[in-house]
Amino acid sequence: MASRRKSSRKVGLLLVGAGMRGLSLIPFLGRMPDVRIVGVADPIQERCQEFLEAAKQYSAEPIAVAGDFRELLVREDVDAVLATGPWNSHVPVCLAAMRAGKYAATEVGCTNSLEECWRLVNTSEETGMPCMMLENCCYGRKEMMVLNLVKKGMFGELIHAKCGYRHRLCQFLTGQNPHFRLDHNIHRNADLYLTHGVGPVMQWLGINRGNRFLTIRSTASKARGMEAYINTHDVTDKSLKGRRFAMGDVISSTLTCANGETVDIYHCVSLPGPYTRFGRLDGTLGCYSEEKGGVWLEGISEADKYDSLEAMYPRYEHPLWRKFLRSKINVEAFGHGGMDYLVLRAFIEAVQKREQPPIDTYDTATLLALSVLSEESVSLGGQPVTIPDFTCGKWLERKG
Repeated sequence: MASRRKSSRKVGLLLVGAGMRGLSLIPFLGRMPDVRIVGVADPIQERCQEFLEAAKQYSAEPIAVAGDFRELLVREDVDAVLATGPWNSHVPVCLAAMRAGKYAATEVGCTNSLEECWRLVNTSEETGMPCMMLENCCYGRKEMMVLNLVKKGMFGELIHAKCGYRHRLCQFLTGQNPHFRLDHNIHRNADLYLTHGVGPVMQWLGINRGNRFLTIRSTASKARGMEAYINTHDVTDKSLKGRRFAMGDVISSTLTCANGETVDIYHCVSLPGPYTRFGRLDGTLGCYSEEKGGVWLEGISEADKYDSLEAMYPRYEHPLWRKFLRSKINVEAFGHGGMDYLVLRAFIEAVQKREQPPIDTYDTATLLALSVLSEESVSLGGQPVTIPDFTCGKWLERKG
């Protein structure tokens, strides 16, 4: 890894992808006094112009624009690259960034092959540049408090976790400007969006740091939800009428771990119902339930009653969140209750210190690989599939 930064100038960022997610990051990055958006790249020039207009209210500094992001990688004031475009662009952008000597960060999503995951790992090791997945849910307030309790040993030995993603996206995916995720839903039968749930679980279980995932087995239900929505709503793209979707309405997966824990994962983006990530953690001394909104700890909680998260925060708040809430920062102004800010700051501070980010390349590759492997397992009728050890044995000695 390169030596610590000596310059006091702002961290220069290049955003690759000026669509919805890229635009959403402008208010967060624009409020950070030690960050400058140096450039934005997108093949659709109208998006770049919209990006420039949105950025004006936060800074008068010029932002370079390119259709091909590689044109801007040569700039010396670009310290880091954020891949904020369609899923298929994330890995190529991060690979090019690391090869150019830049820190790389990718928004959440999935990849298409294990080969892409290995390319990330090998390129990071060859160049000394890391790639961080910007998984904001790893920085959620309740998820981090659970992590704090785990670190304190208050759950005892961990046994089982549950997580997932239930969020009806029919209107979003079939709207006026069809989303790139629609094609993945049409052609792929897999858990395509599991990082919001699995990211925090990886931290709780110490994955890639004294523990690792061993296998995944996934099954898929029939696919009817998206088709039913399209057939009963006036969608913009009429060609979607009668279209069959490969992705089952419910994808259920189970992970096994080297230390003996199991993890259940649930995915559903096509059926009606309220949003949830199903967070749960069971240990020998306690449990956490997102859906119940509380924690139960042996010797502390009442026999059959969860202690509410709000009641637990004053005593067990994660130190990072305690510091965040005591600052003068408007938590709600930074997206998703503040966790967008925290994950971006973790990346920015790693760039400033020339250190590995807390979600490093091994973690990023692991998260990306799970979707591909769930797809393979579904195709094999739910047979377990081996999850590669992207650390090549280093997980045995790495500390969390």
